[in-house]
Amino acid sequence: MSDIELILMSALAIVAISVLSSHWIAARRPGWSSERIALLSALPLPLLALSFAIFAFVRAMTASKEACGVDTCAMAMAGAMMIGLVAVVIYLVSMVIVFLIVRRHRR
Repeated sequence: MSDIELILMSALAIVAISVLSSHWIAARRPGWSSERIALLSALPLPLLALSFAIFAFVRAMTASKEACGVDTCAMAMAGAMMIGLVAVVIYLVSMVIVFLIVRRHRR
């Protein structure tokens, strides 16, 4: 399985969980707007990935030269930045999808 396939499967899982949580939030808080539901329901998993990326980035940035080796810390920092970027993109995509679904169901 290639990296793109793994990213797409992860994105689909995050969107599916976001849609399920949006239905739960809409049932619990019927007075909330579609925008608010979309913003909150798409947040948990990308926020977890982003916090992991921040932790990995800061840990690699503060590591000593002896712990880094030749290029280990730079690669860890680059990987953390990529995870952060993917988390933000997946959040935005799932937020838009959830917003469209919630708005369609509320009509």
